[in-house]
Amino acid sequence: MIGGLLAVLALVLLGLWVFFVRITTDEIQRKELSLVSKEMLEVRARDEGRLTRYELLDAKAGVYQIPVRRAFELLLSDPARLAPTPLPAKPVPPDAKPAPSASPPASASPPAAANPGASPPASAKPAPSASPPASASPPASASQPAESRP
Repeated sequence: MIGGLLAVLALVLLGLWVFFVRITTDEIQRKELSLVSKEMLEVRARDEGRLTRYELLDAKAGVYQIPVRRAFELLLSDPARLAPTPLPAKPVPPDAKPAPSASPPASASPPAAANPGASPPASAKPAPSASPPASASPPASASQPAESRP
């Protein structure tokens, strides 16, 4: 009988100890996490100011900062502003040769359709194909993923 009482007393003490450890751990975590440092308050105030004020960023380029809420209102009021802007064309180097045109020059002889029985002259060159040769390398813009383009 005394062994049973000792076992119950040991279980009660063990339960009280586990309860005490859990309560104290929860209380310490609650108090530590509720404290906000001075630096954190400064960062929050700075960020809130950046998100809610108007500011001139670059007078020459006409770049302004507007509040985030106002920016959302403007974008939602005119969905065309959400359309992606096309990338600027790459400049052509001055030493590059112009691409052959699809239409024959004006000084060329009339097309073969006008003279169905006539054969093409011996000096006639074959028409350039629409696809590039297999050995040609892809353009530089095609090798970059779309996400990395500005």
